[in-house]
Amino acid sequence: MAIILDEAQADACMAALEAENDLLISAGTVAEAMIVAAHRGIAAELSSLIDGLGFEGWR
Repeated sequence: MAIILDEAQADACMAALEAENDLLISAGTVAEAMIVAAHRGIAAELSSLIDGLGFEGWR
């Protein structure tokens, strides 16, 4: 969320994610994040971010 909303810690969050070879995320975390993102009108952006970073484990 911080990355999409360009919050103060966005760059640090993106750097941490890009530094990892394997990114895992639970389906529950994705569902919760998508609910919040939909409420904020940024669901498409969150979906693109998750897909673009190559998270595993949630599908």
